[in-house]
Amino acid sequence: MQNFAYFHTYCCHCERDSSCHMTCHCVCQDVLDEWVMCQRQWLYLEPIFSSEDINRQLPVESKRYQTMDRLWRKIMKNAKDTPQVSLTGFVI
Repeated sequence: MQNFAYFHTYCCHCERDSSCHMTCHCVCQDVLDEWVMCQRQWLYLEPIFSSEDINRQLPVESKRYQTMDRLWRKIMKNAKDTPQVSLTGFVI
């Protein structure tokens, strides 16, 4: 998420440059691709760490998973509730 501040600064300084538009589009696509890949892996892990047996056998790892699950859901909710990319691909 720290990269978004840089992304915002970069795009605001060169909005009229078509290469910047393409760069912004590529960065947005890269972020979305990473989110999809992360979600795919997360969906694989969810049933494993939802198991009571696993929670008993791996209490530290289960706690970490639960913490990261809450953080992931918060990030995704925030992304949905406060979109920061306009239709043109520039950060507003």
